[in-house]
Amino acid sequence: MDTLEANTHEILGKTEKRHTNEKQIHCDNDLLIRDTESNQNEGTVVHTGYRLDEESVREMSVSWKNVPGCGILLLLCYVLLSNLVNVMVKDLTSIPPVSLLFYRSLIMLGVSMPWAVAVNKPPFPPDMDRKEQGLLLFRGVVGFVNILASYYSLRYLNIGDQKMVASSRPVWVILFSKLFLKEHCGCIEVVLMVLMMTGVVIVVKPPYLFGSAAGPAYDEPAMWSALAVLFTTALSANTTIILRKMRKQHVASLTAA
Repeated sequence: MDTLEANTHEILGKTEKRHTNEKQIHCDNDLLIRDTESNQNEGTVVHTGYRLDEESVREMSVSWKNVPGCGILLLLCYVLLSNLVNVMVKDLTSIPPVSLLFYRSLIMLGVSMPWAVAVNKPPFPPDMDRKEQGLLLFRGVVGFVNILASYYSLRYLNIGDQKMVASSRPVWVILFSKLFLKEHCGCIEVVLMVLMMTGVVIVVKPPYLFGSAAGPAYDEPAMWSALAVLFTTALSANTTIILRKMRKQHVASLTAA
C-alpha cells in the first residue's frame, strides 16, 4: 500500500508540474503577443515594412539602367522614328512646314508635361541655376530652328541628301565637346571628320567648286536649304553638349523644357 501511494503521489506531482509548465508557456505566449501588438501600435514593424517597400520601388525605378545596351537600343529607335518622320514630311507637301512643326511640338508637349508632373520634375527645377536655365532655353530655340530648316529642306532636297548633310552633326559634336567639355580628340577623330565633310561636299556639289558641267546639281533654293541645314546642324550639335553637361538632371525636366 505504501508503494502504491508513493507511486500515486509521484504521478500526481508530475501531472501538476506538467500543468504548471503549460501555464507558463501560455503566459509567455500571451506576453509575446502583447509585445508584438504594442510594437505594431508603436509603428516599428509597419515602419520597417514601409522602408523595405520604398527601397524595392527605388530599385525597380532604376533597374532599366542596368539593362545591357539599353542606350544603343534607344538610339536605334530614335533613328528609325526620325527617318519615318522625314518620310512623312516629304510626302505631306500640302501642309506648310511650320504647321507640321507646330503639331510635332504639340504632341511632344502633351507627352512630356504629364510625365514631368507625374514624377514631380518641373521643366526648371528649383536646384537649377540661371546658367543651366539659359542653356535649356538655348537648346529649345536651336532645336526649333534646326527642325524647321530640316522640314523646309525636304521640299527641295532628296531624303538621302538631306540626311547626308544632317549627318555632319557628329563632326560638330566632336569639335564642341573638345572646346567646351575638354574631351579627347585624336588623329582618328580628325580623319573621320575630314572624310565626313568631304562626303557632304560631294553630295551637295557646290557650283563654285564643281562647275555647271559636273553633273546634276541642285538649284539655288536647294543650295540655300542645304546650307541652312548644315548651319543649324552645327548649332544643334550644342544641344548634345548641353545634355551631356546637365546629365544629372532628370530626363523629364530636360524633355519638358
